[in-house]
Amino acid sequence: MVKIKGQSSLEFLMTYGWAIVIIIVVLLVAWQMGVFNPAGTLRPTFLGFWGVKPFDCSYMSNGNLTLSLQNNVGGDVNVTEINVSVGGKSYSTSTLALPISMGNITKWGVSQTTSGLPKYSAGSSYNIFVSIDYIDSRLGSGTTFRSSGNIRGTVESS
Repeated sequence: MVKIKGQSSLEFLMTYGWAIVIIIVVLLVAWQMGVFNPAGTLRPTFLGFWGVKPFDCSYMSNGNLTLSLQNNVGGDVNVTEINVSVGGKSYSTSTLALPISMGNITKWGVSQTTSGLPKYSAGSSYNIFVSIDYIDSRLGSGTTFRSSGNIRGTVESS
C-alpha cells in the first residue's frame, strides 16, 4: 500500500493549526482584559448599558467625575436624570436636560464639592454604578427609558 504524503501533512497542519488559533484567541482575550498592561492601570470597562451608553469615563483623585455619553438609540434623546453611586455615596441629577443627537457623544461631569463623591488615591480602582434616564424624541409619549450598569477603572491623578 502506498500512503499519500499529502494526507499526513494536512492532518499535521489541521491539528496544530487549531491549537495555534486557540492560543491566539486566549492571548487576545487576556490582552483586552489588561493582563499585559505594564502600568497596572485599568481602562474603563462598561457593563450592562444599552441605548445611551458611557463611551468614556474619568474619575479623578479629587472626586471629580466626567462621563462621555453616546447616543445609540437611533434617534435624538434628552437625558433627564443621571444617578451615580460609588463607595457608598450617591449623587442624583433630577433636573437635568441634556440633549444628545443620534450617534453623537456629549460630556457630562460633576465636581466632588457638588456631588460629595468620595476621593480616592490615584492608581486605585473604582466601581461606579450609573443609571441614565432619557426620553426618546421619536416617541411622542414622553416615556422615560433607563440605561444602567457598572463602570470599572483606575482613578486618575488630579
